[in-house]
Formats: sequence, structure tokens, C-alpha cells
Amino acid sequence: MTSIIGVLCADGVVIGSDGSTTLTQGDSPIIEQPAKKISIIDEKLIIAGTGMVGLDQRFKELTSIAWSKKIFSKSKIPDLTQLELCRKLSAMTIKNFSETGINPGLYGSLLGFIFNNKPFLCEFDIKYFQPELKTNDIWFSSMGCAQHITDTMLSFFKNIFSEDEPPSLSNGIFYTLWALQHAVEVNPGGVNYPIDISVIQSKNDSFQARFLDDPELDEHRQNIAEAKKVFLDYRESFSSDSDEIVQKIPKP
Repeated sequence: MTSIIGVLCADGVVIGSDGSTTLTQGDSPIIEQPAKKISIIDEKLIIAGTGMVGLDQRFKELTSIAWSKKIFSKSKIPDLTQLELCRKLSAMTIKNFSETGINPGLYGSLLGFIFNNKPFLCEFDIKYFQPELKTNDIWFSSMGCAQHITDTMLSFFKNIFSEDEPPSLSNGIFYTLWALQHAVEVNPGGVNYPIDISVIQSKNDSFQARFLDDPELDEHRQNIAEAKKVFLDYRESFSSDSDEIVQKIPKP
């Protein structure tokens, strides 16, 4: 089981995942093991998948081959667009899966990539494996068994912080980490620590994909702790006001 999140930011892309995989016998879970679910290719692509591990391996290999053949480069195909690029990856993957009798419905993925020196985020849905580029209006995506938890959290952040367009990279990391932490804490099973966060961010007039290290994540964990304290302080303030009102009500 898996929980993955992608956020298109004003200045990059964030993709995060939990760190647990469940080994099964048929449909019955047997054991849970730690696993890394995000791959970075040539410091330019980020891939996170949900579903069958073998299909995840195949999609990552197909995408890596496509990258090595410069399919992601406009110099190779001058009229190529980012959406057509994702369509090609979808078609290649569906064809590859069908060669071993696999139909769409068993694997989905989030792909962060750099095209024409700009960062993009594409969701390949698990039902049909069709590409959907994230936009200024719909800038986040989550997939996996905890999607009902993470989508709700991300929608809350979008609403509470009035993010009607892609957030900053820093805010995107904050949202992703908090949503994954919440999913680990409240999900019924199959989603667990450690949490991995990767980013595509600007570096020396270009973009680079990398994992965030623990000190960088610790800063955001502290921000989450402080945000929770703000909620707690507000609740205490609200409770105190209510107590005063109750005390002022004359006794019969």
C-alpha cells in the first residue's frame, strides 16, 4: 500500500511518499516492510508510483529510456509539447503492460519533469493510466490507499491559505509533509514512516531534481508543530471566552 503526493509550485515541483510497502499473498496482506517509492533520474525527473511494484519498475525503466533517447527534448522533436510527451509515455506504458496481459487499473504514477527548462507535474491515473498535467487551478494530486485522507488535507490547505494558484516551493513542501504525516497517523494500515520528499527546484539558471535531507525536513516539521500550537492556542482562547460567558449567566 502507498500514499504519494505531488504539488505543482510556482517555482518548482514537490513529490512525496510514505516509506512502507505491504507484501501480500493474493489479496491478503502478509507483512509490511520499509521501501523507497520515489526515483530520481539524471537529476531531472522524479517518479513515484502506486500499485504493483513490478509495474512501477517497468514504468520507471521506460521513462528512463525515453529520457536517455532525448524524447523530453524539443531539439529532438521541435513541435513536441509537454502534454504530447506525457501522452507518448502513457501509450508506451500501456503497450508494455499489455504485452504481459496487464490492463490499466493496477498502477498509477506521478511524474515531475523538466521540459523546455520549465518544471511540470503529470498524474497518470490508476484506472486508465491517462496523463493529466497539473495546472494553476488544480495544482496538487494524491494517490494510493490514503488518498481520501491526503486529498482532504491538501484541499484544506488550498482553502485556508487562499492558494488559488500554485504555492511557493516552501509551502508545497510544508503541505506535502503535513498531509503525509497525518495520513501515517490516522490511516487504518499500510502507510507508514519514513516519509521521503523530493523537489524540482531552480539551480544556476536551470532546474534540478533532488531529495530533501533530514535537516531540511526538520525545519518543516518544526513549522508543522508551530502551526498545530497556533490551533491549540486558538482553541484555548475560544474555550476561555465560552467559560466567561457561562459564568456570567445568572443562576436561577
